[in-house]
Amino acid sequence: MKKIEFILITATLAIFYNNCLAQSNSKFDQTILNAGFGISNRGLPVFASIEYGLTEDINLGGEILYSHFKEDIEDLNWEHNAFVFSAIVNYYFDRVLNLQNDYDLHAGLSAGFDMISTKEKNKKYNPEYDGDYTSALFYSFRIGGRYFFNRNMAVKSQFEIGKLIALRFGVSWLF
Repeated sequence: MKKIEFILITATLAIFYNNCLAQSNSKFDQTILNAGFGISNRGLPVFASIEYGLTEDINLGGEILYSHFKEDIEDLNWEHNAFVFSAIVNYYFDRVLNLQNDYDLHAGLSAGFDMISTKEKNKKYNPEYDGDYTSALFYSFRIGGRYFFNRNMAVKSQFEIGKLIALRFGVSWLF
């Protein structure tokens, strides 16, 4: 399992490094930095992601997400801290749908590793956790859009379904 974690973290860092070095004149060949918060089945997550336009329609990137949430099982109260590291790929429908430059509409996939630490809140007992939230590999599907206020800044919303079900809101910067 540690080998898989190492490979995923190394791949994500390589993507971030390549994205930071990439430069181009085309909007879709540039780097997009996203940040925001959400509402999910696991609390109120905060996220940051980076995307790089491989083609006019396809972006590849990485994402980091954190959430803190609680769970009650019988008379035990559990607290969870989750860090999600994932690779993302988005397909942009802008060209196909003939959207104005102010709008982006995309659908995509993410896959990565969900690291969850769990502790019993009341400390009455010290049982092993046997609930629904454990660290694991995951994948999810997403659909979202952006509205650009100017050439480099946009508001973003996105719906994601998979291990994490979330509605996210944030801002995007185009470099």
